[in-house]
Amino acid sequence: MTNKQYAGYIIYTPSMKPWFSWIRWINPIYYSFEALFINELDGLRVDCAPPQLFPLQGGGPQGCAITGAEPGASSLMGQAWGNQALEFYKSHVWRNFGIVIALWLFCLFICIIVIERLPAAGSNKAVLLYKRGGGGKFIRASNQNGNGPKDEEEGAGQAQPNEKQSGKTDSDKAKEQVHAANT
Repeated sequence: MTNKQYAGYIIYTPSMKPWFSWIRWINPIYYSFEALFINELDGLRVDCAPPQLFPLQGGGPQGCAITGAEPGASSLMGQAWGNQALEFYKSHVWRNFGIVIALWLFCLFICIIVIERLPAAGSNKAVLLYKRGGGGKFIRASNQNGNGPKDEEEGAGQAQPNEKQSGKTDSDKAKEQVHAANT
């Protein structure tokens, strides 16, 4: 909420109290808003309507009574209004872009540090997450029975069902058994 209030839209920059105006300098929304807003105002020409034209009733030349208007002019440039009313400047656009990127990188760096420093839930540095020689009761029991999973690095032997068979296939072995039984 504070970020939105001190972005320069709800409370204009010149109206900010000095003891809270420092918030805008650490607020990425302020930098983004200034860059986008002054970019939209650049080249905009606004004609003043009768409520902003003074004097209201004839009697001399009328002038626009909006901040940033030239004396005696009946229109005003958007960038001039942004400069004087909001203290937003076109020269700050790329500076603000760089500051937003720098703030993002700073926050990313802080997140990386914090994530690396915080311990995982339920663990500490003295606990191993994976025991050596572990693997659970099922794998230990199947290894003791001799029907444990085979690894192709162990050498010739029974392959896993999803691995490519080396040598003869099961259908070739079955055909040989049928042929041997018939002869």
